[in-house]
Amino acid sequence: MILFLYTCGIRIYGVLPWLISPFHSKAKQWTEGRKGQNSRIKNCISNWHDGPRIMIHAASYGEYEMSKPIISELQKTIPELNFIISFFSPSGYENVKFLDSKFLKIYLPLDTIGNQKKLIELIRPDAVIFIKYEFWYNLLRVLSGNNDKSTAIPYYYTSINIPEHSYLWNPIAKSFLKLIKNGRLWCHNKSNMAFLRGKGIDKLELLGDTRINKVINNLSTHNHPTLFDQSDRIKIIFGSLCPEDLDMTIDYINNNQEYHYAIAPHDVEDSFIKEIQNRLKVSSVLYSKMNTEDDSQNLVIIDTLGDLKYLYRGFDIAYVGGGFSKGPHNLLEPLIYGTKIICGSNIKNFPLAQDLQKKELLLVMNKQMELESYMNETIEIDKHSFIQKKEAYIRDNKSSLPLLIKDIKQLLKPNL
Repeated sequence: MILFLYTCGIRIYGVLPWLISPFHSKAKQWTEGRKGQNSRIKNCISNWHDGPRIMIHAASYGEYEMSKPIISELQKTIPELNFIISFFSPSGYENVKFLDSKFLKIYLPLDTIGNQKKLIELIRPDAVIFIKYEFWYNLLRVLSGNNDKSTAIPYYYTSINIPEHSYLWNPIAKSFLKLIKNGRLWCHNKSNMAFLRGKGIDKLELLGDTRINKVINNLSTHNHPTLFDQSDRIKIIFGSLCPEDLDMTIDYINNNQEYHYAIAPHDVEDSFIKEIQNRLKVSSVLYSKMNTEDDSQNLVIIDTLGDLKYLYRGFDIAYVGGGFSKGPHNLLEPLIYGTKIICGSNIKNFPLAQDLQKKELLLVMNKQMELESYMNETIEIDKHSFIQKKEAYIRDNKSSLPLLIKDIKQLLKPNL
């Protein structure tokens, strides 16, 4: 019954993007990107040579970033491997490009049995990896063989974290939970691994956070400038800024013009960037148009995607957006550079943010009106002590990626 209701809800949800696509750019990308996709899949995989295939599903751009260390290690370990990278959100699909012919980029279709069965029959993966918490139940039914174990396809969950208050522990979600338990679960941290074992789930391994591996790699990238590098003034960056964060950000900057600033909107739409520019009382320049050697402007607006993770370098403080809506965006990207971090209050479902707060590596604001006091508190944090704590955290929480890769290799190539 619950799966029937779920499928009905999915069908209703799938109608909405089509209805609003004439008026909403992302909805239009969502619908247009799925048109004719099966034909594109057939054309691409018909050119593939023999070799195992693995599907990696990332909801959007952030999850794809988490998958990159996994992809990189798999390429080194199994050079002949073919990749199907699936997205649900346009923010991932539209902003990730592949030049390697062994990569196929697709949109995950609407989660109905018919759609998912057709997809799996087309791409015929040898295994599927889900990044974090992508619980698409009809897809899991297809991968599980839908009561026919001979057709089952192994699937992994990486950096999984199922909190105590999750709906999955409700008796009505028993069939959903069973499908998840059929997978190979690699846990985000030791505490949730112990919790899941206490719930009777015993097929567990500890992976850790692949995002840490990714941000460590960011350190070795030197083709981005360090903004305001020649200035000794305090430098503050507002990263992944959401509309909910805008009022307090503008007020703070306009009232504290003695610092250097950067603003990186989460969505780099022209209308949002123009609104920021119009409301600022300080001079600004767009990152895409600035002279990288010119730090004369007081504020840089980062109007590109994919650069923010490198541009945190050199900033004293980062406010990471999203914490007053769905939850904070990537906190590790500024942390790896030793940048002190502030975010909004919604960290209930974000174990990383909770852990960083406990380790005194993150200040969590209760109310937006408190931004100025939190900024002042952060300025006073001893930089040397903060960096020591940061280095200990990174060292202790790197992911056990070689173990995951070994497990996948044994699955795909059992005789090696």
